[in-house]
Amino acid sequence: MLIEHRGAAPDVHPSAYVAPTAVLCGAVRVGPDARILFGAVLTAEDGAIEVGARCVVMENAVLPLNWSPPSDAIPAVIP
Repeated sequence: MLIEHRGAAPDVHPSAYVAPTAVLCGAVRVGPDARILFGAVLTAEDGAIEVGARCVVMENAVLPLNWSPPSDAIPAVIP
């Protein structure tokens, strides 16, 4: 599920996979060949979340961002 929040909408690269039960809310950018798996929740309140190329956000992971400046996810597997 992609949700616009505070005027920002998620941006998902065409080669990335977002599971149908995952939630991306606000300024969330998902890079090439990245995977957001089932039940994961990425919420950007006052900054941005960037999931790098080939990064994997595992099942039921919760990544809230409630501050600025933007937070960059490590371009590798996130357990």
